[in-house]
Amino acid sequence: TIVGRPPDSVFITIEGTVSALDQISPDNFTAVIDLSEVPYGESEIDIFVSGGSDQIEIQNQFPESTTLRLDQIITVEIPVNLQVRGEVARGHRFGEIVIEPENLLVTGQAQRVNQLSESRVTVFIDDAREDSFEERRPTFYDVDGNVASVVGLTVDPQDVQVIMPVVEMAGFAEQPITVRWDGEPAQGFRLLDVAVEPNRVQVTGAPDALEGLRVQTDPLDLSGLSETQT
Repeated sequence: TIVGRPPDSVFITIEGTVSALDQISPDNFTAVIDLSEVPYGESEIDIFVSGGSDQIEIQNQFPESTTLRLDQIITVEIPVNLQVRGEVARGHRFGEIVIEPENLLVTGQAQRVNQLSESRVTVFIDDAREDSFEERRPTFYDVDGNVASVVGLTVDPQDVQVIMPVVEMAGFAEQPITVRWDGEPAQGFRLLDVAVEPNRVQVTGAPDALEGLRVQTDPLDLSGLSETQT
């Protein structure tokens, strides 16, 4: 790709017979820049003007050359790294975390693309007990560890999927607390709701002992109850 812009116009001084000059116009001339043998990087390139007729001779030309830079267009795989902020709930751990895709294809000028080192996605969790499915747009970093802009570059795909399974650790179980009660409220009253805080409790022990375990409160006596109680 060409970085920079060649001149919009080239000015020439021509000489010829009066009749030939009367019939000539700028449309009869063409200015050409030949890039076929120009290497990548910055170069000074000659401008060639052609056209006119056998009776016209070009005496002077301005400019005679222009400075341009040719950049190679490349595609590079950039790895995606995950940063997790926060912790899973006690007694839990992450399973095998999946990042899809693990690499991004970045296409653009070699000078810029070669400066990229990695991309990162950040996922925030708070006492997680369930699997997490996140879609995130990565942030890119250069070889010096600084945030790098990818404006003007092509990133494929732009977003990544992060799948973070959360599983209970062996010997731990988190069980809901069931409230038990006896008796009936006072006449003309009925029980609307019973809530317990916390509503879950973590239990540790041998896996076979935890299997099928139920956690219940001591029975609450509702006999004659006529108002909300804590």
